[in-house]
Amino acid sequence: MATTLESELVGATLVMVQNSQPIADAEFDAFLKMVRNGNQTGVLVWAPKTGPTSAQRAKGRQALQGREKRAIAFVTGSSLARGAVAMTNVFVSDQIRTFAPDEFEAALKHARVASEDLAGVAEAIARLRALVGP
Repeated sequence: MATTLESELVGATLVMVQNSQPIADAEFDAFLKMVRNGNQTGVLVWAPKTGPTSAQRAKGRQALQGREKRAIAFVTGSSLARGAVAMTNVFVSDQIRTFAPDEFEAALKHARVASEDLAGVAEAIARLRALVGP
């Protein structure tokens, strides 16, 4: 069965890839569980057209509250999704930054991806994109 979201830990970076469909709540909840229970220093989100719903963003803010700040890079081609993430920053400081796909290197830097993990993160994105589909 196809999923709307897949995630994987690469070194100290949590990589999350979604397809162009709305994220299933159960899949987003599983991702947030990884965020809450992990020791990742950064999170890299690849979302081609959409992002989490407003209810999912609220759950995400709750998952981040009171925790050590993680650098979160949200890569999307959607200016609407980038705007929604920018609004989230009102609540979580500059922890989350958005990037267009052509700003991928800046996204890696913001997510604090270690140099030894760069290839692994790129491979994970390709593998997860194949799993979730367009």
